[in-house]
Amino acid sequence: MPKIVDEFTKDNFLSLGLGCAEAAERIKEAYDDGMDCIIVPSRGACPVFRGVLKAIEEYARDKKDYEELYNVIKLPLFITNENNRKKYRDGKSRKIEVIPYPLTADVSLTERLKKRYGVTEDYVTDAIRNYGADVIASFLLAPEERAKNDKFNFLTFVFEEVEGRQEEANFYREIEQINRPLILDTVISGRSLSTIAKNLNKRGIKYGAIGIVDLNGAKLKGDYLKILDSSGDIELVKVDRILSEDRGSALLGVIACIYPNLALEAQETLDIRPCGAVTWLHLPYTSRNKISQDMRERFEIHYQVFKDYIGALYDGIELLVRKNPEKDTEKRMEEKIKRVVESIEKYDLLDRDGEFLDPYAFVRSDIVVDEIYESSSHVVQILPSNEGIKNCLNKYRKKYGNNLK
Repeated sequence: MPKIVDEFTKDNFLSLGLGCAEAAERIKEAYDDGMDCIIVPSRGACPVFRGVLKAIEEYARDKKDYEELYNVIKLPLFITNENNRKKYRDGKSRKIEVIPYPLTADVSLTERLKKRYGVTEDYVTDAIRNYGADVIASFLLAPEERAKNDKFNFLTFVFEEVEGRQEEANFYREIEQINRPLILDTVISGRSLSTIAKNLNKRGIKYGAIGIVDLNGAKLKGDYLKILDSSGDIELVKVDRILSEDRGSALLGVIACIYPNLALEAQETLDIRPCGAVTWLHLPYTSRNKISQDMRERFEIHYQVFKDYIGALYDGIELLVRKNPEKDTEKRMEEKIKRVVESIEKYDLLDRDGEFLDPYAFVRSDIVVDEIYESSSHVVQILPSNEGIKNCLNKYRKKYGNNLK
């Protein structure tokens, strides 16, 4: 594996910036063709989406059609608050709803869990992705119809009753019915995007997709590529390196949490099949609970590093897209890249965060957690106790009328 300093180069940031600019142009074409929603289904796609939005903003400086496009993009409040420059303008034009959907499926199961439920990690990964595709399909329903969907309700239940995050739960409930989604994702092997495509194809849903492809496609597998090539309106944009992929919230701006035993138990006792229990927390994040000082400081460090990382990407996009970039933009970009590398090395940000993890940074304080750990791809795995799981599922049954076996 190359050293961080060898990967985090100006050329790699510019390559990724160029990919974002190309994706912005494809999004403009999709909007003109009737697209009304951008779904961001992976952590890796979150900073890429921010880069795409920055490219649209830059094009809008001297192109009226891009100015209109920029103004109709509606971000969730939990992202808008982090970037107050972007304000949705409600007008006569058709809006674009942005839906960050937590489809992270990088599970790391204990042997005890595998034995208890008779599953493999591949099984759980596929279950999360298939479940996520089912929930994404529910956004094509009116909110009142979506509210009758058990899989959708389980998504909002985890945000609301497991983590105590009412705002996020309400965001998903209040999404107006979409008609023509566009999936914006990162692509390594192609497994994740091809799973989404297969599920949407199966339902006859008309959609488009843009995949930002890491390492110019070096790890893209033939079987997944065949699915993508045969799935219609999917465009792959190759870049030299997606620098933030699977490297944690300091570079992604997103913390992913998976509750594997909660989802597996929901399959057995609520008969929600397949099921996933995944959430995202977007930086800056402040826990509602009293948590350790180490955890608070870690959140702050990650956010400061992410600001430099995304700032360097923004600078690269300005250099590529703006007609007359500021004279010191390139210097600013290089300084930010240097700070990112220094912070990664100083704080060991590519190592697992086991010693810092506090479950109550994520989970309601009344839920007992037996175990919490981080996977090699920096996904937080949270295992509530048996009693905690039982209480959660009883709450689900009481709230949504689903009878436990």
